[in-house]
Amino acid sequence: MNQKNESRLRRARRSRTRMRTAGATRLSVHRTPRHIYAQVIGAEGNTVL
Repeated sequence: MNQKNESRLRRARRSRTRMRTAGATRLSVHRTPRHIYAQVIGAEGNTVL
């Protein structure tokens, strides 16, 4: 992978771990050209609400 993509993934992983320790829910968004899918992930990180 290139450096830009590795840095982005590293930042995302760090923010997810910070949110998990803070007990916050997070929003996961997947975009396709036709649709937008969203999931609300629980504070523990193992359940989709």
